[in-house]
Amino acid sequence: MHKKRNSPDDSDDEELASTSLFEPNGDSSQNASDKFAGTVKSLSLINFMSHKNTSLEFGTKINFITGRNGSGKSAILTAIITCLGGKVSFTNRANSFKSLIKEGESVAQITLEIRNSGPDAYKPEELGDIIIVERKIALDGKSGFRIKSADNRVYSSKKDELLAICDHFGIQVDNPLNVLTQDAARQFIGSTSSEDKYMMFLKGTQLSQLTDDHTLIKDAIISCESILKSKQAAIPQLHEEVKAARLKYYSMEKAQELHNNLENLKKQMAWAIVVEEEGRVKMAQDRVEKNQNRLPSIEEKISEIEVNVKKVDIKINDAKVQLEGLLEKKPLIQEEINSLQKTSQSKNEEKRKIENEQRHIDSNLKIERNKLENIEKKIREETEKSKKNIE
Repeated sequence: MHKKRNSPDDSDDEELASTSLFEPNGDSSQNASDKFAGTVKSLSLINFMSHKNTSLEFGTKINFITGRNGSGKSAILTAIITCLGGKVSFTNRANSFKSLIKEGESVAQITLEIRNSGPDAYKPEELGDIIIVERKIALDGKSGFRIKSADNRVYSSKKDELLAICDHFGIQVDNPLNVLTQDAARQFIGSTSSEDKYMMFLKGTQLSQLTDDHTLIKDAIISCESILKSKQAAIPQLHEEVKAARLKYYSMEKAQELHNNLENLKKQMAWAIVVEEEGRVKMAQDRVEKNQNRLPSIEEKISEIEVNVKKVDIKINDAKVQLEGLLEKKPLIQEEINSLQKTSQSKNEEKRKIENEQRHIDSNLKIERNKLENIEKKIREETEKSKKNIE
């Protein structure tokens, strides 16, 4: 006999007892446990319906829950249905899960342990030999499931995983042959209608579900056949569309190929321009380097020309001085000639001498002027020659 464990502040609750019959000796052995994967091992309730803090252990076969009226025996089955994902309407105890919370409390929790060992175990490598299912119900709406492994590690919080576990073990909480609530049993016993009993048989054996599934599948087949006919009628048009699409694809593929070729040619042209410009730069660099190599000799020639120019400048200055001296003498000579002419005709000879001297001076002056012009011409030629050499 497995008795309810109460919390210290739960002395007013009626005592419940769970008794397991036909339990083999050594139920804790691995061989015995391996045969009962999918059976409930224990149940813990906190603030659920009339239970403040209740824990029950279950055997591997038949279990009886005993207790006085109002002690919360039917709440145990309601908790199992609720924890395994059943609808609240199937419990016939409340209109919403929030109504299952103990009066005066804000949160209720159900913890259910399911045996999971042996060849029929569900994901034993991940969950271990015990699957722990926790269902939390809160007045503020923050409710949900948590599936834990044997080492109390949270494996999933999705209801789909819980449904997969129930499907694996064949647990159907809404099947009256799997779970028969007190109200459903009372209704079944009190009903004398063969039709109601047959409907319960259909539901319990899932024949009604199979019928519904068959009808649903049949409707789906009819719908699929209708869709198939419409699709088959559209096949010729689709073939034409495929042909048009292929032609368009080939055209686009050809256009893409031409575009790629154009891009390649653009790239080649760009590189050709780069190569050409690089060649021009190289030629310019060579000319610069060549001119830089010639620069010392050019500078030397320029220095020589500057020296020669200075010498020529000195000669020009000397010639200018001589020319100025001659120009200064000319008025004096002319005055002297005039004086002699006025004084006496006898001095014609002297005049002629003076005139000859004047002609000689003029001749020298002309010669000096020619020299000056030749020097200036030579300077211009040397300057032009220097400019050409520099360029």
